[in-house]
Amino acid sequence: MIYIALADDHVLLRQGLAQLINTFTDHKVLFEADNGKDLIQKLKPYALPEIILMDITMPEMDGYETTSWLKVNYPQIRVIALSMIDDEAAVVRMLKCG
Repeated sequence: MIYIALADDHVLLRQGLAQLINTFTDHKVLFEADNGKDLIQKLKPYALPEIILMDITMPEMDGYETTSWLKVNYPQIRVIALSMIDDEAAVVRMLKCG
């Protein structure tokens, strides 16, 4: 089983992705978060996701800051960036964050 968390401030997109992911027998969404701060609060050392699907632009704590925090505190978690941003600089910045 692959455990996944979703961090995106767009509720409909997040819920739709969660429903889709949960249809796969070997994947399960552990939790959803509105932003990076919410994601960090929901992380539990005894039940960590293996993958986080992360929006870049979120209020309070964006994807860059959250990914940098994860790299330091939970380096084993893989982050996949989800964003409508098609700017090469944003992609490079996200890669440098972790």
